[in-house]
Amino acid sequence: MTDKPSSLTDCHLSTVGPGNSTGTIRKHQPAQRELDRDHRSEAESDTAILVPIKSFTWAKTRLRSILNDEDRVMLAQMLALNALDSLVHQASTFAVADDERVISYVRSSGHSAITVPSRGLNTGLHSALGIVASKGFRRALIIHSDIPLIGSITSHLTALAEGRAVITPDRHGDGTNLLGFPLYNQPTLHFGQRSAPKHLRSLRAHGLETSVIMSRDLAFDLDTPVDLTEFLKLELIRPRSPHLAEFLHQTRLIVPSTTAHYPSSPVTSNALTNVVTPT
Repeated sequence: MTDKPSSLTDCHLSTVGPGNSTGTIRKHQPAQRELDRDHRSEAESDTAILVPIKSFTWAKTRLRSILNDEDRVMLAQMLALNALDSLVHQASTFAVADDERVISYVRSSGHSAITVPSRGLNTGLHSALGIVASKGFRRALIIHSDIPLIGSITSHLTALAEGRAVITPDRHGDGTNLLGFPLYNQPTLHFGQRSAPKHLRSLRAHGLETSVIMSRDLAFDLDTPVDLTEFLKLELIRPRSPHLAEFLHQTRLIVPSTTAHYPSSPVTSNALTNVVTPT
């Protein structure tokens, strides 16, 4: 590999399955397109993006030590809008929620939403997958709403269109921030603790060649006070989202004046693969 990544949004691809290969894919921001599926490429028009959104009241409870309840709810709302706005021009995008207040908030913001039963994240997502499959979509990409640095997902859409499943773990190699697969061969969902290795096992059990796409932006989610502090430092240097800028303006959080740096680098794809290699 001779190409040096040109920006923090570059990502790395490791293909797991027959014919393993490792390389670099440079991501490009796609031009904004009409939402009509007829105006999209095959990779975009046949793929439904599902963004599960937890009840705002119970979202981000691990941030209670530094955010009051009102600010915590505002952060969850701004993260949701940031994710939906970032994705809707890349493929058909649907929020997925079991809370009618979340559904109402999303729709009033101009986005599509799917209401699912209150039976847990994985069960709710399986219900949503059935709905988008019935609408004619051939592939699905699940992306969590608490990823503040969401940008282009061209690499994921391309891999899906080429018949591969895709996964992007969090920066610890433990959680799953993005997961995509064909709707005719759906794996069992394992969102929760240690979901990344569990999802890889499930994808392999279904015979799906899988691309592990590593991205520092997409691997960074907001869960803990440390996460929030690091994100605020980055956002002060390079603002990306008007929604999150509004959150900063409204809350007037004080950010330590230390030099901003990217949160810990994501695990390598080989490291993640080793986690799930049978012994």
